[in-house]
Amino acid sequence: MRKLCREKGIILKKTGKRFPHGYWDKEKVIKEIQKIKNEKGDLSARVCSLNRRPLFKAAIKCFKSWENAIIESGIDYNKILKQKKWTKKEIIDEIKKLYKKGAIISHKNMRKIRKDIVFSAERYFRTYANAVISAGIDYYGKIAIIKNKYWTDERIVHKIKEIHKKGISLSSRLIQLEYSDLFAVACKRFGSWEEAVFKSGISYKEITNRKYKHECDDGTRVSSIPEMQFCNRLMKNKTGYEYETLFSSKRKYTTDFKVGRFNFEVLGWWNHKDENRRIEYRERYKDKIKHWISEKGARFIYCFGHEIDKYLPYIKTSKMPVVIGVIPKDNQFKERDLNKILNPLIKLKLIN
Repeated sequence: MRKLCREKGIILKKTGKRFPHGYWDKEKVIKEIQKIKNEKGDLSARVCSLNRRPLFKAAIKCFKSWENAIIESGIDYNKILKQKKWTKKEIIDEIKKLYKKGAIISHKNMRKIRKDIVFSAERYFRTYANAVISAGIDYYGKIAIIKNKYWTDERIVHKIKEIHKKGISLSSRLIQLEYSDLFAVACKRFGSWEEAVFKSGISYKEITNRKYKHECDDGTRVSSIPEMQFCNRLMKNKTGYEYETLFSSKRKYTTDFKVGRFNFEVLGWWNHKDENRRIEYRERYKDKIKHWISEKGARFIYCFGHEIDKYLPYIKTSKMPVVIGVIPKDNQFKERDLNKILNPLIKLKLIN
């Protein structure tokens, strides 16, 4: 190909060093990593995945991960990380240490002075507040309130009205993500976010109605396009269902669609483009499943929609409740994807 291009006068862009198929083994990977280290090259995973792709792929194939390959090469992986790799215990100890020193450990201030702690805490504890609470410090009772001494009832009400005027949804879920400080103080002062909205002269019922803005073929209002598509597919088969029914007796955990003993969870944000939201959404769903397991023991079957064929033998022979997580691609369901999930259950008359 290159010879033909040269004859035609076409100049091809030079690529990196090429290696023949089957060239790499464990010894060659280790030797190449040590060579880069000796040359004082950058061995971070991001740089190597972009600039030394053949080596990076070979390392993962031989050692299961880039970290393992670095360790096997006799190099301390923590020394090549751009940021320190924190453990849960280290995060808690660091928060305690800062608190004892008198540092302001509010979320807003910590993002300014110790962003690494905040990001690691959100990864392990879902929210920074949870990490502070795990350190034995009352975040909402002490830290958040101290940080927001200027928040009077009037200022809270004014801020809620201001957000509402901008056309931003006042749903508790969105406010917790975008205005976590306001949400924490409002709940502390008014008892709940719903009550704070009510005191601002805004009907919370209108807010929840806005959440269910998509209407299905049978008139049911749902909160997202994938839920509407899933509902319409059930209606096409004339399958009866219940929407957002409680699945837990202890906490307000609901399941999106209940069909007999089958509970379908439509996971619209599972592949969200924003990494933080995607991680938080997945962690929240995992927490929900963990809670159900702790409450119901092993008395239900849990799987994803694309795993339905694998779990079908267990589903057929069991009478236990089934929880199925269905993941849309690009926030849309294609009919063939829904058919793959529902048709096997319909054919076996497990759902009618």
